[in-house]
Amino acid sequence: MKKQLLHIILVGLLALLPSLALAQSNERMLIYSKSGEILPYRIEHIDSIKFLTDEVDLTLNPTVTPHADGTTGKMKLKVGDVGGDVRSIKVILPESFMIANMNDMQCLRLFTPEMAASMGIQIFNVEGGKEYDLSGMQQGYDYTALFLPYDELGCPGNVKRVDFTVPKGQLAGNPKMEVTFSNVTPTGYTATLKPNADVAGYFFLNDLTDATARDQMMQMMHIPDLKHYIVLYGTDVETRKAHEGEKTSEMTEFIPGTSYSVFVVLVDKDGQYSDVQEFKVTTAKKGTSETAKVNVEIKEVSESAVIVVNTPDENTSSYREIVIEKSTYNEAEMLKFLKESPESMSLPYRTEAYTSAWNDLKAGTAYYALAIAKNGNNEWGPLTKVEFTTLAGK
Repeated sequence: MKKQLLHIILVGLLALLPSLALAQSNERMLIYSKSGEILPYRIEHIDSIKFLTDEVDLTLNPTVTPHADGTTGKMKLKVGDVGGDVRSIKVILPESFMIANMNDMQCLRLFTPEMAASMGIQIFNVEGGKEYDLSGMQQGYDYTALFLPYDELGCPGNVKRVDFTVPKGQLAGNPKMEVTFSNVTPTGYTATLKPNADVAGYFFLNDLTDATARDQMMQMMHIPDLKHYIVLYGTDVETRKAHEGEKTSEMTEFIPGTSYSVFVVLVDKDGQYSDVQEFKVTTAKKGTSETAKVNVEIKEVSESAVIVVNTPDENTSSYREIVIEKSTYNEAEMLKFLKESPESMSLPYRTEAYTSAWNDLKAGTAYYALAIAKNGNNEWGPLTKVEFTTLAGK
């Protein structure tokens, strides 16, 4: 591999362009690397530039395998034989999903302290031919070891990737969690979590048992699985760390007659995470078996806003409501949207009378206020549609 030193390249550029030697003190040179870095230099600080074209051997042959002692989460890193020009080696150990969409040039930047810190990873120095114990890695997780060799001038070579999976193993002791439910209502419940003495900490979340919105968020944020999702978002809100001791979680504003789960990941005394544990509860039924309907009233209308009052009848378990421009309205598409879209902040399920304010509407434009309800048997009723027109602009 050719030695490619950005600092040395600068010297060659000035040698090729002698006129730069006469540059004013305010002139600067910027080098844009393929890894995305910008290296700035003042022309007056540069004496000369030199190109080195001799071949150098910076090959690496590392491996990462389970440790022979069988300790859960422990691996063995063997650097192996290295090229004759390798003088130092750095290694980082991110989880594979964190760099799945990064090319080798982008991975180069991870070897800077600032970038490594932003990713929550450490940079280690290793030597050719030596072995290292990797302890505390999470059982069942996929990692990618990134190695970066340097020559005698401190010029980096190419990134070497080694993918590996930490085998699943026994947790320390016998960590267990007991979850009990009380005060189960149509819109929520109280969950009490009681860990045993072998649980050093735990992460937990209350969520729909089957949540399309959760799956979509995980895909969007490149979170690889439910376990990572719970560990990321199931921390103590005050400490931002794993929960400790007995906890009570009171949930409200849930959907009646719907299955919810408390998802838990335990932490043992050695810091190893358990698989996801799930404890299910179904909110109480609301409404009747008769057809459910929502009454929609238009209150205050201005050039750009409207107040809509939605009142479900006694047969309603839950309902959804929205305002849409009349010119874009397609009833078949809107029914599909209201009935099948996963719950979100912009399209929640409501269970009681609700007054909604819709802003940023167009002046002098016709709209529909829509609402549709489900009864106690989760059967959809008819669509309520009320037309209104915003005031004309002045």
